[in-house]
Amino acid sequence: FDDCPPVKISSADISLAFKEDIAKDIKNLNQLVDPTQDETVTKWSQSHFGSYSTTELQTKMAKRTFTWTEDDQFTQEIQYIFPKEWYYFFRVENTSNQ
Repeated sequence: FDDCPPVKISSADISLAFKEDIAKDIKNLNQLVDPTQDETVTKWSQSHFGSYSTTELQTKMAKRTFTWTEDDQFTQEIQYIFPKEWYYFFRVENTSNQ
């Protein structure tokens, strides 16, 4: 990273926001696919930094059927942690004249 200018970032410059909250402002967010969805959220964040910040990510336990494809195709029900969808944003200040 020798070719990058020095930057300043603090905890106030990091924002976590749930996708469902951002969708209140971007009406068709859930219909967009990547990379369009990420580009749309990035553009939105430039004028809404911190609007829907959360300090706690949410998860729940879920169940699904898992197939061991690399073995004998055996299936079993497994429990796993399922996160509530979220985005993260960084506000970075260039501290040089570059």
